[in-house]
Amino acid sequence: MDYIPVRKPGSHKRLYEVLESRRASGEVQPTGWLPRRGRGKRSERHRFRRADAVPLGKGREALPGTWIECAAEHGGKRTCANCIFASREVTADNRERIARADRARWKTENEGFNCLARDGRYTKRNCGPGKAALANVPAVLDLSAVALHAVLQ
Repeated sequence: MDYIPVRKPGSHKRLYEVLESRRASGEVQPTGWLPRRGRGKRSERHRFRRADAVPLGKGREALPGTWIECAAEHGGKRTCANCIFASREVTADNRERIARADRARWKTENEGFNCLARDGRYTKRNCGPGKAALANVPAVLDLSAVALHAVLQ
């Protein structure tokens, strides 16, 4: 199975240590700005940077993958920037599709939690490795209750 999770510098120190050493040696370089028309009169420019065969973690268990940064600019201002770690080979042909798929995943997650919070459930985002992942149990129980209530209605 392929994966495209978001990876931030604070949560994956080893990955960003490798990237920093590669940036210093010139291996990670921007591909330049790509013009892209938006909806209506809005138009954005997108910049992609990537690094291949970077490890996600330490030791032998580290998953190899491709790190991608996608930044969007509109009217001279940076509107969005996201870093993705993809298991799939990234090419000039599929990098935009991967970035869009990641954005769709993020939007689905974000709007799902916002919907639950507005509906009076006040569900918090509980994610993380190790013991912090145990905090997901109440969220799973809450989502199960929502599904059961929907079936009963």
